[in-house]
Amino acid sequence: SPGLILVGARQAGSSHVCTLSVPILSANGLSIMGVPNNLSFHALAFSGENAYSGETRIGSVSVNAGNAKCFSTGDVYTIPGKCYGGGVRLTCEGGVWHNNFHLSGQGIRSRKWDKEEFCETGFALGFSRNGEVAGNVSIDRFARLTTSTNPVVGKISGVVSGGMLEIYQTKGAIRLLNDNTYTGGTYVVDSTLELGRGTSAGTGD
Repeated sequence: SPGLILVGARQAGSSHVCTLSVPILSANGLSIMGVPNNLSFHALAFSGENAYSGETRIGSVSVNAGNAKCFSTGDVYTIPGKCYGGGVRLTCEGGVWHNNFHLSGQGIRSRKWDKEEFCETGFALGFSRNGEVAGNVSIDRFARLTTSTNPVVGKISGVVSGGMLEIYQTKGAIRLLNDNTYTGGTYVVDSTLELGRGTSAGTGD
């Protein structure tokens, strides 16, 4: 049967990161969901070498992927939201993820202290350590990528297809290595984008 992990707390003005390090051996797909109207940032540190089957769906939460096999072998989907979308942060130094990623949106946007405003700090896929996505990346309309530390380089060696890609406020660099086919264009905002080939930036502007 499908697995479900709920992450979140309703305490204002602080950050909450839950940790799950024991392996998940059996599930027919896994959903990792946060509380959409949570008053604080919430994340799951996901570091087990998991063996469940099927896809992983992530919504209203940031998943810190501390093991290149934490999503087992299935595809990974980030579910967009106006303020509380799903995001993945790759935190394993030198890790290579062979999963296919289906990215959409900009993840969780940080709430300004004691205000109803949101900062533009979220991401669908982020790198906090040097790492690589070797699986293919499909963009549903729009997806934001970033690196959170310098001099981290986040590599994507699989084929990137779909819509618009935004590289946003990288402290390190995003490196696209393949002949990519996405058509929505590439927006680079206060960031470093490295292209391995002449066709790595897709077919848009």
